[in-house]
Amino acid sequence: MKNKKNFGFMLALAILTVIFTACAPDKAGRLDQDDVGTEKNQENSIVAWGEVKYTDAYELIIDFPCTVISVDVKEGDRFGQGDVLATLDMTEYNETVKKLSEQVASGKAALRDAIQDTSALEADIARLKKELSIKTVEYSSGTKAELKLLESSLERAENELSDAQDDLALNKKLYEDGAIAKEALDQFYDAVEQKEKLRSDAIDNISRTKRQLKEELDELSTQLQYKQVQLDKTKESNSASLERLSSSLAIYESDLEIMLNKGRKPYLSGDSLVSSLESGIVNNISIINGSSLGQQNANHKAMELIDAETIIVSAEVPEEFIGEIDMGADVKIIPAANKESVIKGHVGQVPNSAIEKDGERIVRVEVIPDGKSEFIKPGYSADVIFERKK
Repeated sequence: MKNKKNFGFMLALAILTVIFTACAPDKAGRLDQDDVGTEKNQENSIVAWGEVKYTDAYELIIDFPCTVISVDVKEGDRFGQGDVLATLDMTEYNETVKKLSEQVASGKAALRDAIQDTSALEADIARLKKELSIKTVEYSSGTKAELKLLESSLERAENELSDAQDDLALNKKLYEDGAIAKEALDQFYDAVEQKEKLRSDAIDNISRTKRQLKEELDELSTQLQYKQVQLDKTKESNSASLERLSSSLAIYESDLEIMLNKGRKPYLSGDSLVSSLESGIVNNISIINGSSLGQQNANHKAMELIDAETIIVSAEVPEEFIGEIDMGADVKIIPAANKESVIKGHVGQVPNSAIEKDGERIVRVEVIPDGKSEFIKPGYSADVIFERKK
């Protein structure tokens, strides 16, 4: 009875060994048709196990003060461009921007006031120089309107005096000849005297006007010197102040620009974290409702977004068969999640290095799916069928 039991056990063990040997891949990674459901002649193919990975992922970093109102996705969720991932309370950030803006405005006003102290003096000096130049020309060339009018009056008075003197000389002879009376001659003496007074007054007016103009020139020159001394002193006293104000303003403007740039990230829209990828998968969420982010401007990773357009399958090919795989060659991908599904792809990269795994050397060949599948997701596995080189 004991021999019969041993015989039955050995028979069962032999059957299991045959089944396991028939289903398991050989060293080249070839599987039977029943296992992969694709190629009839597996001698022309290499079958490798692969893991679904991705080449591009992006971290959503928050480095300004805010609070998480709600996280609107879960890890593994798919999303499209513009989809809302989380909602933020931006009150603290907006108040920070407002405070920095006020500092910039205050700094500009203080600097403007300090500059205006010298600007007003410089404007006065420019005005005085111009006025002094005009009056100097008027004085030296006699082009002032009032002077020209007085000189014209003097010329007229001299002409009239000359005529009166001629008349006196003529009538004086007539008087000597007894042609006119003494009273008539005296009238011509009076006329000459009046004309001489007019001429003298004109000369006096010209002298007085020139003297006034010279006094104006001296006054302008004195004012100009005084303003120049004031300007030099103001510049000297304001030099350190202007430098300090300019330096402070530059710091305020830099702080404001830095804070504004923190809110200009491509994944921020108003008070929401949004997707800037056309197609992606949420990964590694590190925030929850009520999370306080960006305190003291520290960087806080909110979540990671996998670019679904960069999904690949990393196929583990034994190194002795790597020479039979061509770059760009077509492949077939059999997802472990649905072995009835066959997805076409191509070889994207054959690395120039190998790694050791389970006692043998393998090369992780990058395979790019040619289409999308709900069974090809990060962390999933799949068999990859490579055509051998002919």
